[in-house]
Formats: sequence, structure tokens, C-alpha cells
Amino acid sequence: MKRKSGYPLWLRCWHWGNAMLFVILLITGISMHYSEPGAPPFGFRADVLIHNASGILLTLFYGCSCSEISSSGMAATTRLWPAISNRD
Repeated sequence: MKRKSGYPLWLRCWHWGNAMLFVILLITGISMHYSEPGAPPFGFRADVLIHNASGILLTLFYGCSCSEISSSGMAATTRLWPAISNRD
């Protein structure tokens, strides 16, 4: 039997993209914080570059999601998360 998800593909990709970028930010941040000269796995400059790029992408993902929700209104949000609209 085929299992059907209640969420659209774009929303699942957005969620997993956010999770992946958050983990990358966490790992590179810890790596930079506890680095000794020459010790980080990718080198300090590479860690900074990866960390900054991940932060920018995460900010863009957030901005895209806010614009999607604001342009489609609350009706689209309640269609995506029916439990929100069924609360009494």
C-alpha cells in the first residue's frame, strides 16, 4: 500500500533544507569556536565560507517562506496544517 504524505513536496524539501543548513551552521560554528591553528577539518577559512553561505541560504529560505505565507494568506496555512484550523 502506498503511503501518502499530507504535506506538499515543496514544504517537505523546505523543511529538510532548513534542517540541513542548521546542522551545517552548528558544525561549522563549533569547529570555528574550538579551532586551534591548523586543526579544523576543512581549515578555518573554509569553515567561515561554508558557515556564511549556509547562514545566507537559511535566511533566504526563511524570507521565501514568509513571503509565501503572507501572499497566500492564512487560508493556505490552514489547508497545509488542518489541525490549526480545527482547534477549539
